[in-house]
Amino acid sequence: MRAVAARYQGRVQAYEIWNEQNMSGEVGGYVEVAPYLATLKAAYTTIKGSTAARSSSSAA
Repeated sequence: MRAVAARYQGRVQAYEIWNEQNMSGEVGGYVEVAPYLATLKAAYTTIKGSTAARSSSSAA
């Protein structure tokens, strides 16, 4: 995710982190919110960190 965010910075408006996360068949029968939320938080942090690092390095 870090590499994708850095490569396409400024050209992507949104990222889909997990397709159909709310379908029980995708997660083995029971949808738990906590693991999905943890995944979203990690992805957000990674994407924001990648694009911020690239912005500061391109400004130098």
